[in-house]
Amino acid sequence: MAFLETATSLKAERPEGLAPVHAAHWLGDAIVLVQGYIEGSTLAALIPDGSGFGETPNEALGFLRTLFATVERLHESDYAHGDLKPDNIVVAADGRPTLIDPIDFAAGIDGEISTTAYAPASGNRFERDRFALLKIAEELFAKSGMDPEDAKPLALAIFEVREKVPKLATLQPVMEAMDNVETTIRQRAEGKAEAAGCGISKMPRAGLGRCSCAVV
Repeated sequence: MAFLETATSLKAERPEGLAPVHAAHWLGDAIVLVQGYIEGSTLAALIPDGSGFGETPNEALGFLRTLFATVERLHESDYAHGDLKPDNIVVAADGRPTLIDPIDFAAGIDGEISTTAYAPASGNRFERDRFALLKIAEELFAKSGMDPEDAKPLALAIFEVREKVPKLATLQPVMEAMDNVETTIRQRAEGKAEAAGCGISKMPRAGLGRCSCAVV
C-alpha cells in the first residue's frame, strides 16, 4: 500500500519539521500509525483573537518565516504534507511549528485528502501546501493589525504566487516581501525610539549662522 510505503520512508528519513513516525501497520481491516507526541497548541487554537499569539506584525512575520522555511525544507527533501491547515500545525512554547498528520489515509478511488478552505481547486501536494501557507499568512496578517502600507507588498506577493503562471510554483516572492516588511518595521521602530529617547531639539550654536541639533 502507498500509505505504508510513505510511512516507512518517513520513519527512516525523519524529515525536519514533521512529527516523527515510529511505526505503521496494516491489520487487515485497519491501519495503525504510531507518531511521536508533540507538545504545544495547534495553530487553529491560536489564531482566534485573545489567544495572545501573533498579535503584532513582528510576531506574525517571525512565525510565518519559520513556518515557510519548515515547509520549504520538507519540499526540498521531496516530501509534501498535502493537507496543510491550522489543525495540522502544532506550535511549541518557543514558537517552533511542527507539522502533524502528513500521511494520506484516503483510498485511491477517493483521491487525496485536502481541506477546501486551505486547498486550491486543483494542484499537486506541493502546490496545495503553498496555497495553504498563503491562506494562513493572510489570516495572521489580518490578526496582527499590520499597517495597510506594510500589508500592501505582502498582498501583492501573495497574489503573484497564486496567479502568475506557473501558479503556486514557489513561495520566494512572499518570503522576500516578508523580509523587506520586517526590515521596514524594525527601522521605523528604531527611528521612533531614537527620536523619543534622545529628546532632540534644534538650537542655534554660538558663532554659527544656521541651526544645529543638540541633545537637551
